[in-house]
This record gives sequence, structure tokens and C-alpha cells, in this order.
Amino acid sequence: MKSECEICGSASLRRLGERIYKMPLRDGGHFEFIQTDTICESCGFLFNTTPPPDDKLKYYYERNRHCAGDYDYENRLRMVKRMCGTIKYSVPAVKDIGSDSDFQDLLRDRGYRSDAERFDIITLYYVLEHISGIRDFAKGIIAELKPTGHLIVEVPDFARCPIESLYPEHLCHFTPFHLRIFCESLGLELIETEVAHSRNFGFCSAFRLKTNPVNMEEIYTTFEDNYGH
Repeated sequence: MKSECEICGSASLRRLGERIYKMPLRDGGHFEFIQTDTICESCGFLFNTTPPPDDKLKYYYERNRHCAGDYDYENRLRMVKRMCGTIKYSVPAVKDIGSDSDFQDLLRDRGYRSDAERFDIITLYYVLEHISGIRDFAKGIIAELKPTGHLIVEVPDFARCPIESLYPEHLCHFTPFHLRIFCESLGLELIETEVAHSRNFGFCSAFRLKTNPVNMEEIYTTFEDNYGH
């Protein structure tokens, strides 16, 4: 069981309740998701403190009945192009993690390359909410960025569309505020956020690497001023 918030590191957590789902598998079986909804009393982040082990999650996603979503790929490509605006002397290296093959094919068709050791842009579309250890996962991705690299993240918007965010597979529930302070704590700075980017119930934020240290006291003051407790 998780004992600390992965957004702010606080151990001040409050259990709200438990949801249990049996998700169908392609072989006719079921996978049980137990969602122990817990809120961080320091920053307000909602997440599951009893996620399935990584090997169990891998087993599920290899066998689940996945249905392709209705995505606005052109909106995704427009943001990628904007983030590539300062790259003038080479073909941008773009790595997509977790999306369906259609978007990866589109990136190749538009001339972006994926054969690189470090990347100008890494995209995460509807991935982060499925991850149980988001901090270690994000650190590994950021290590693959060039010093001038960008990270694009799209997730369900818990503040605007809580029902969609509380889908049985989702282990974390982000608002634009929580995604921002999470990424800032990892050495990124926000460039822009777009609501209903490629799906109506989500939001997409673009970040770049920064060198200035994070002032967490200032972040929490901003949270209290904007949201309260």
C-alpha cells in the first residue's frame, strides 16, 4: 500500500472508499481492479493506494478488450509542430509512448523520426493515469529528452470530467494544477495547456526542461489561494 502522495510527497492521506470492478478479458475471463480512493490532504491529489503489481497490470493490458478511442490526431500533430518550432537544422526526433499505432504511423508520415538516443519531443497520450509509480516512470522518460526537449502529456481532466477520470483502469486522477506541480517537481516548466485536446474529457499540457530549482512553498501557496482545502 502506498503511504505517500506521488505529487507532493506528503504522508497526510485520507482514505475515501473502495471500488471493485471485474474487467472482461479476451479469453472470457475477468481481471479484478480494486480502487482504494485516497486523497492527499496536503495537495488534494486523488489516487489509488493499492494498485495491482506491475506484472499483474502487464498481464491485464496484454489481454484486455481494448477499444480504440475517438482521437483528434490533427490537434495532436499541431501541438507537436508548435513544440518543434525552434528546431531548424535537423529532423525532429519524436517518441510516442503508449498510443495506438495509427498516431505513430502519422508521425512517421509527417516526417518525424523515432530512431534517436535522445528526443526533441516525447508524447504521453492517456498513459499516465494507468501507471502506478508515476514518479519513477516520468523520471525515466525525462532522461530520454534532449536538453532542449519537450514533454507533451494528455490525461483525463478530473476537475472537469470526474466520471471519465474515475474509469476502473485509472489509478491517478489529474487536474491541470496537479499535473503542473508534478512535472515542475521533476525539473520541467509548463508552456501551455489545452482543454479537450484530442478527447473532450481530457486536457493536454506541454512542458520543457528547466534549470531553475522548484519552490514548493510557492506552489502550495498558489494552490491554497486558488482552490483552498
